[in-house]
Amino acid sequence: MHRSGTKASGMETLDPIQVLVEELQDEDLQMRLNSIKRLSTIALALGDAKTRDQLIPYLTSNFDEEDEIRLAVAEELAQFVPLVGGPAHAPCLIAPLVNLAKIDEIVVREKAVETLNSIIEVLAPADVEKHAVPAVTALGGAEFFAPRASACGILPSVYARVSAPQQAELRQMYATLCRDDTPMVRRPAASALGKVAAASSAAVIKSELLPLFALLLDHDHDSVRLLAVGSASSFMKVLGDEGVPVVMPSVHSASKDRSWKVRSASAELFNALQDVVSPDTLKAELMPVLSRLLQDQEAEVRTKAIFQVPNVGRTLAQIDKETIIVTNVVPHLKKLADDANQHVRSALSTVLVSLTPELGKAKTVEYIVPLLLLLLKDEFADVRLNVISKLGDLQEVIGADQLCKVILPPVIALAEDPQWRVRLAIVEQLPAFAKSLGTGPFDARLLSPSMTWLMDSVYAVRSAMVSQLPQVVTVFGEAWAAKSLFPKLVAMASSSVADRGYLSRLTLLLSIRTVVASVSPDLLKKDLLPITLKLSKDNVPNVRFNAARALGLIAAKVDASTCKSQIQPALSTMSSDDDSDVQFYAKEALTKCQ
Repeated sequence: MHRSGTKASGMETLDPIQVLVEELQDEDLQMRLNSIKRLSTIALALGDAKTRDQLIPYLTSNFDEEDEIRLAVAEELAQFVPLVGGPAHAPCLIAPLVNLAKIDEIVVREKAVETLNSIIEVLAPADVEKHAVPAVTALGGAEFFAPRASACGILPSVYARVSAPQQAELRQMYATLCRDDTPMVRRPAASALGKVAAASSAAVIKSELLPLFALLLDHDHDSVRLLAVGSASSFMKVLGDEGVPVVMPSVHSASKDRSWKVRSASAELFNALQDVVSPDTLKAELMPVLSRLLQDQEAEVRTKAIFQVPNVGRTLAQIDKETIIVTNVVPHLKKLADDANQHVRSALSTVLVSLTPELGKAKTVEYIVPLLLLLLKDEFADVRLNVISKLGDLQEVIGADQLCKVILPPVIALAEDPQWRVRLAIVEQLPAFAKSLGTGPFDARLLSPSMTWLMDSVYAVRSAMVSQLPQVVTVFGEAWAAKSLFPKLVAMASSSVADRGYLSRLTLLLSIRTVVASVSPDLLKKDLLPITLKLSKDNVPNVRFNAARALGLIAAKVDASTCKSQIQPALSTMSSDDDSDVQFYAKEALTKCQ
């Protein structure tokens, strides 16, 4: 008894730091990793004072050699600001993270930089100058490239929160990093340029940062140039029209760069730039860049440029937007629709319809519809699929009449497309087609293909077609369903299609179950109940238990006498079926007849 009490007392007084030390000495990596992931729990047990005085110094001075452990420490420390007593005490977290920012492994460094930036954001300005500035300065002046690379990642956060004199000192260090001999440092330096520019004055940008911009854009490594070009929008945002003669020539140069990666980066820059330049600059400077990139020799660049097209002129008035699209974009679309690369055509098919609201009905019919008709015949299934999925948006612009007259015939021709996803996309548009066509044209053009889709070899197509039936019935009404749809559904169980196997009968029952809620009790009794009762005696158990489920739904809608005289006897028989599933669903359906 006495020994047990002593043991319990000892456990209560165990030092969390000592427990952590012992666990981190374990040979099992996973055991050490689990210990690090409990750092927050240990900090809570210690309290904020002991966490600052014991745990953080321990983490600063004791480094596991495994990168997985280091990464976990960097991740955990991101949650430690409240655990060390709040922002006022957050500077104590800088030292262990600076150590991690010196590690050669890039994943560890990047996580340490990310966590440092999040901590710098909550520091008081005085603490930034006292603790963060020395940290970034030490990293930037290190001999090894890894800490210098980390300094580039931290510098913008520090730079934005210090006084003008300290900003000047940091810019001197940053200029040195931009001229570093190693690409591993120049890359993060180039990436930081836009953030530094955003926190600088126009005078500083002109005198100090634009020369660095030019220097980085002239670097031998394309990985440096493509990161540098992204800062152009930050320059233009601060400089305004003054930046046109000094920044836009570099953007033009990037769009002609010998590396397709840099040209691709300049394409991605288009939207950010058009948001910060004047309409005149957009028309005179940016649109020629986009036009050039839409004609680029590399498919990847053309694809990136195409994805910028939907937002062309988004800062302009409607009339100017329409003019700039017709003048600068439309001339390139025909060539892109015939592009030899399928991914370029796929990208175009994704964005083409998004231009139609800006162009209006007349110009859409003149310029866009012919391209859509061409893309509907494309050999690449994704292209056809993308066009079909956008037909609802197209109808809102050109109207139902034009859609049915021009677009629908080639769409119907794809009813038996070899790619099932294309067939599925057409099926999903059926309710919209029904609203546009009316009963006569729908029966003539789409009713027969609809029955074919109900018998499709791919389950996803059959299932989608079944789920569309209630919506089509809602559009056309019960009279149409009784006259046009139900006879064709019932025929699916006839001997003329029996060679298709039990799937036709099963699909019929699934269709009946989906439309029950959309039709009246009288129509159910007249058209759907007889065939359901017939299928309740089918040889295939799957058909019988689906018939039982359909009968249960019908029973909930029809009158009590029909339920008692027709449905209940059938379900009673099925409740004694040899198949347990049939028994289960029959008994469940019988409760609807009570």
